[in-house]
Amino acid sequence: MTWDAWAAIGQLIGALGVVASLVFVGIQVRQSVRAAKATAFQGLVSSIIDVNMTHIENPALMDVIDRAARSETLTPSDHRLYVALILTAVRLAQSAYYQVELGLLDQSKLESVTYNLVRHLKTVPGRTVWSEIAQRSEPQFRQYIEDLVERAESYDALLNPKNRSEALAGA
Repeated sequence: MTWDAWAAIGQLIGALGVVASLVFVGIQVRQSVRAAKATAFQGLVSSIIDVNMTHIENPALMDVIDRAARSETLTPSDHRLYVALILTAVRLAQSAYYQVELGLLDQSKLESVTYNLVRHLKTVPGRTVWSEIAQRSEPQFRQYIEDLVERAESYDALLNPKNRSEALAGA
């Protein structure tokens, strides 16, 4: 065999090595994307659990939520508590919204988070709180939420799991 033949074999082996490396990198990137999506979803679920546990552990907060749902006037301290509740729901929904924009979550996950916020924004106290904090949200997110609120039928419709998707879709 001549040196040219050995060089050609070496180049072929090198090219195969490059192709194998690219395939390996592609597999690693795909696994990394899956892991990022799983991590994003787990973080969202953990946040939802934390919020739910706060509600469960705080009967006064549950009372404020019930009174707000009936559009009763809240005391100044209850209003502050409700502002914190709405702000938490806004930040959770905003986080999910950004994760959908980045392709880390799908739309159904966003809807499962935003319905809680929209539910509160369908009440008089909720609209009052939203008017106080909406301007601090990114315009696209704010518009997304306001469109959902506009299309949602009512607070009660959003509470019914059968109607939730239809209420958010405006059906």
